Amino acid sequence: LKAVGGLDLDGGPKAGRAAGQTVALITQQVFELETCIELNRETGWGHRIVGQKQALANLVEARLREAEKLVAAAVPIQTSGFSRMRRSAPKLDVAADPKVVGRAVTLLTFAHEVRHCAGHGGFSATHAKVVEQLGAAIDHYVEEVLDHVRTGDAPDPALALAFLNIAADFDGLIRDARAAELIRRRATTACLA
Repeated sequence: LKAVGGLDLDGGPKAGRAAGQTVALITQQVFELETCIELNRETGWGHRIVGQKQALANLVEARLREAEKLVAAAVPIQTSGFSRMRRSAPKLDVAADPKVVGRAVTLLTFAHEVRHCAGHGGFSATHAKVVEQLGAAIDHYVEEVLDHVRTGDAPDPALALAFLNIAADFDGLIRDARAAELIRRRATTACLA
C-alpha cells in the first residue's frame, strides 16, 4: 500500500508500470488467500485482509480519478460563449506543459497495468468508467483539433500536431497501439493538407 500510495508521478512510465505491477501482485496474493483459506471477514486475518483490500481499491480509484484530471490539464479544452450557447474548443495557443503530460502518462501507464486485476481488486467499475470517459474525451479532443486544423482556425499547425501526438500517446495507453497509430496518421494527413 505504501508503494502504490507513494507513486512518483514524475517517475514516468517506468514508475507507473512498477506501481501497477505491485497492485497486480497484491491482488493476486489476496485472491489466492481468499480462495485457499476460509477466513472470517469479521475477525482476525480475514478482517485485516478485507480492510487492506478495500484500502488498496480506494487508493487505485483515487489514482484513476487523478489521471482524469491530469489528462484534462494536458490536453486542455476551453469553453467560450455565454449562457446556453457555450462551446468547447481545444486550447491551441500555448504549448503543453511537459510536467503535466509526463504525470498523465505515468498514471495512464498505471491504469493500463491494473486493467487485468481490476475485477479481483474491487475497482473494476471505477476502472471501466474512467477508461471509457478518458477514451471519449480523447476522441472528442482529437476531432475538435482536427476540425480546427482543417478549417485553418488553429493558430499554429505545428502546435496542433504536437497536441495530437500527445492525445495519440494517451489513447495508446487507454486503448491500444492501433488507436494511437490511427490518430497519428489522421494528424499527419490533416497537417500536411
